[in-house]
Amino acid sequence: MLTGGGALFAAFPLVYATVFSGFYLALMLLLVALILRAVSLEFRNKVDSPAWRALWDWAFGIGSILPAVLFGVALGNILRGIPIDASSTFLGSFLGLLNPCAILVGLLSFVGSVMHGALYLTVKTEGEQRQSMVRWVNGTWIAFVVLYLVVSVATFFSASLLFQGLLNNPIFWVLLTLLLLSILCIPVAVKAGRYFVGLLASSATIAAMIGLAALSLWFLRVSIWRTA
Repeated sequence: MLTGGGALFAAFPLVYATVFSGFYLALMLLLVALILRAVSLEFRNKVDSPAWRALWDWAFGIGSILPAVLFGVALGNILRGIPIDASSTFLGSFLGLLNPCAILVGLLSFVGSVMHGALYLTVKTEGEQRQSMVRWVNGTWIAFVVLYLVVSVATFFSASLLFQGLLNNPIFWVLLTLLLLSILCIPVAVKAGRYFVGLLASSATIAAMIGLAALSLWFLRVSIWRTA
């Protein structure tokens, strides 16, 4: 976050000022969540008490869930559009960021993170623990596919400008093909017991989704330049 924020400030200071003012509360929640993760790992075993360990287990869980959801909500708002005026001043509110489209993207981000984490644990564990993670992968994969379809439809209706010009670009078809193949590869690899291949497929899925979002935003920017 520090590196990304510093790079954004150096390259696009106006964007930095707008984004950090509009997402200020969300960023503070994200920082608190990341602090909770680090602190819980350090404090969990400081007191020999089940209640104490349970407290920090919950802190670690909350500190892990919030970043996954908040990153997705932030991306959903960027794709949908952030309310700013001619001077690039943010006109919305924190509750305004929690719109249905952004929440759906946040849920997709969370489910995708759980699936990716479960796939990682299938590589690192054995026996019953591995089989438990396989069940998590299978369940979250279905939820991920359903949510991705819902998010795609919701984005089409709430931010249709993102889809203009994409069909004529070969990069779009390359990324879309990579996305579809990697999504389909996950359950096939897990069923065959090739867990590392499934993890690589999940990584390719994430990369393809980010690439498609970036490509859509780039084409939107180009269309704005041409009409300006």
